[in-house]
Amino acid sequence: MTAIFNALVEGGSLKGPFHKQPQGGETGWLADKFGVNWTITIEEA
Repeated sequence: MTAIFNALVEGGSLKGPFHKQPQGGETGWLADKFGVNWTITIEEA
């Protein structure tokens, strides 16, 4: 997921880098080069 996140942010803008969430996992925010906003969450297994 980190590689996908980094590919999406190329040419776009980083809104919030991956950071740990209190409930577990990590979340990051970005806008891609087309202006589409993304929230990516990686859950711990």
